[in-house]
Amino acid sequence: MGKGSELLYARPILIYDNFCHSCTRFAQISRILSRNRIYLVGHYTSEGQQIKGKIFPNDFDANKMFWMVTRKGAFGARSGLLPLASEIIKGLFGIGESVSTVNNKVEKQSDLLCDVDSASCSSTPGFFSRLSGLLKNSKRMERTD
Repeated sequence: MGKGSELLYARPILIYDNFCHSCTRFAQISRILSRNRIYLVGHYTSEGQQIKGKIFPNDFDANKMFWMVTRKGAFGARSGLLPLASEIIKGLFGIGESVSTVNNKVEKQSDLLCDVDSASCSSTPGFFSRLSGLLKNSKRMERTD
């Protein structure tokens, strides 16, 4: 196991669509409920692209869902809900360390780039479209190193 790989899995990471208003709110609420235990990274940030490059194969499109990255691997959409809930519970009971909020600032992004079936992510139809995608989609990438 490489040193860089071990550092990647040292903290729980939530990779989310930072161009989507409701996705950003979901990520912020997850971080707050976990008492800053979860590190947030946007899909379209340079940090997000670097992390995804280390986790996923080159031909894999990870942007279709949120990902919860833990020591066990990366869990997308529906399969990521249980690891996410686990990290929130650990945070609520004070298990583990908090992530520094100074280094984990959620960047404000424009909602103009977010379009789900011609509905803005902040609109009610866009929100329900994202929610149904969350419940329908599921993907798991086990840690191999």
